[in-house]
Amino acid sequence: MKKQKSNQTIFYPQLNDFCRKYLDSSRAVSAMDRNLFPQRLTDIQKSIFEQFLLFDQVSFGVHGENIPLAFLINCFGRKGFEALLEQRAVGFVLRTQNILHFADEVNGVNPLGWGTFNEGHYLDPEKSIETGL
Repeated sequence: MKKQKSNQTIFYPQLNDFCRKYLDSSRAVSAMDRNLFPQRLTDIQKSIFEQFLLFDQVSFGVHGENIPLAFLINCFGRKGFEALLEQRAVGFVLRTQNILHFADEVNGVNPLGWGTFNEGHYLDPEKSIETGL
């Protein structure tokens, strides 16, 4: 009896964190982070390429605008990225939940909470892609 190969998928949230820190035009980057950018860019690229070698599919976590999509197209080129899509080697998970904390202390209330977003690019994958590109 022939054993079927199981597909291995990994969830990879680090690219979204990197993109939000360095490629989100609405955020300021500190001088220290600006100086560390070249090394962090190299590190994230190495890590992503390693994940593609080790796993059948890499699922990138996305929060709001799908900036990681634009980053990956830039890394692999349009044809290379389309080839990854055809192989089903890349996926995206649009995360709508968020962890919150109160800035001011309120007696008797837990300062940590959670919530979900309820607008446009936080919920709609197509809007997330449009705003990320």
